Amino acid sequence: MGRPTASSKAPAKSKAPSKDKDTSSGPPPKKRTRVEATSGSHSGKGKQVASSFTGAQPQERATREYGIKSVPPYGRAFYRKCRTDSYLPDFAVDEHKLKSRYPKIWEKVHELGLGFVFKNPGEANLSLMREFCAGWNIEDKEKLVPIRGRLIDISATALCRFVDAPDVPCNPLCDFIDRPTYRNNRHTLCGVNSNVVWTRDKRYNTRTSLPKVKFTKIAKVWLCLVNARLLPYEHDSVVVRKRVCQVYFLMKWWPVNVGQLICSQMAKSRKGKLNRIFFVNMLTQYLRKEQVDEEPQFDMLLPPTSRATDITIIRWLDDEDDTTLTTSERQDRDESVLPHLYGMMDL
Repeated sequence: MGRPTASSKAPAKSKAPSKDKDTSSGPPPKKRTRVEATSGSHSGKGKQVASSFTGAQPQERATREYGIKSVPPYGRAFYRKCRTDSYLPDFAVDEHKLKSRYPKIWEKVHELGLGFVFKNPGEANLSLMREFCAGWNIEDKEKLVPIRGRLIDISATALCRFVDAPDVPCNPLCDFIDRPTYRNNRHTLCGVNSNVVWTRDKRYNTRTSLPKVKFTKIAKVWLCLVNARLLPYEHDSVVVRKRVCQVYFLMKWWPVNVGQLICSQMAKSRKGKLNRIFFVNMLTQYLRKEQVDEEPQFDMLLPPTSRATDITIIRWLDDEDDTTLTTSERQDRDESVLPHLYGMMDL
């Protein structure tokens, strides 16, 4: 008998009994919705949820009445370009510190009718200001701005009446800015013995600015007052000719037209020459006085600023004198120093 040989085929493995699906009964079962799944829970709260879904009525969304659709066509490009960080809030001037440190300046500010710089400007409506600046046509000679179905007078006389400032003629200041007395401006702001040089424009060969570091203490305080409320600006290391003339007028105690200054500064912002929009708090209060409609649910409000600006804080050393050396004194000083230098070189 021969040896038994191993079979070439392995025994088949036992398979698990398959669960046959009943496909002949009809279409496949549908998926349950969230409401049906909740209704089948054991707690019994699903019926309440389902009933709340079926009984709820759609709420009406509030629609904005104003905005870009109320802006004239010529101002919609400015409206789209205007951003939230473009607005610079107004800050009141600290009256107590100015009165205690510079009482003469405080008296002259009230005599010139500029007492509004010490008042809190209130809150600002940025959405209202955005539509106001967009609807302002600078070329309009009547100075009327359409905003939310109304025409607002933006003339210098109306603004002076609002801030309770004297409505003086603006021609003297404008003519002085065009043709200033450069030497008198320099002596008044920088001292009689100052020999500071005006910065000239290379293209037009005109004097454009003075360095702030050469100003006297009194001139720097007046400049801070101008930069705070009259002609707001962020950078003042170099003072342009318009601000120099403005400070010169105030130091000479000559009245200025505040409304004309506000209009000129806002016109620059409207033309795009400035990156900021100023007087937002004050003009918001002016528009509210004119009873312009507001939308509390859509308008963006800026709360009033609580802190006041201290214009008496200036960079000045205690041992620094207001006057500087004249040309003859400087030559005498150089002649006394040069012999010592040449003597040291001979050694």
